[in-house]
Amino acid sequence: MALTAQERLYRGLVSLFVGGVLVAQAATVPFTAVRNDVIANRLYPIVAYDMYREPHDEGERVDASWTLEAVQANGKAIELTCDMLKMSIWDWKRILRFASQGDQANGIIPLKELVRQRAPGAEEYTELRVSSLPIRVTRNGPETIPSKVLITIPLVHKETGTP
Repeated sequence: MALTAQERLYRGLVSLFVGGVLVAQAATVPFTAVRNDVIANRLYPIVAYDMYREPHDEGERVDASWTLEAVQANGKAIELTCDMLKMSIWDWKRILRFASQGDQANGIIPLKELVRQRAPGAEEYTELRVSSLPIRVTRNGPETIPSKVLITIPLVHKETGTP
């Protein structure tokens, strides 16, 4: 039985779609085999999603999220958000996670530059504080525990050389 041109076109498009899905699945192998956070977050954010990270045990403290505060010379703290710094939520979480771990190249230095360039009133800030919003894993679901400051980053202004 011979196929019409329309049937051949339909089967060809379906074959292309199935082949494309198989290629897309095969393309995820390098991202799951090599857990380089920069590659995973930039090119395939789903793999780096917290749900797919390492498993957690009951009673373990987990940093669910982070907050960033800018402190002025008078001691007033102002919360900075990813929207204020015009960042995606993925980049926001990545940079705050690295900064909270004390990583200079991937967290602290880029964070300082972002705040200097994008934060309103950045010239008045003397330090940045990265705090965790932790949870404790329990059998009945996550339990909120008090936040704590993970790292304080002094800001030195280029013009004056003072904090």
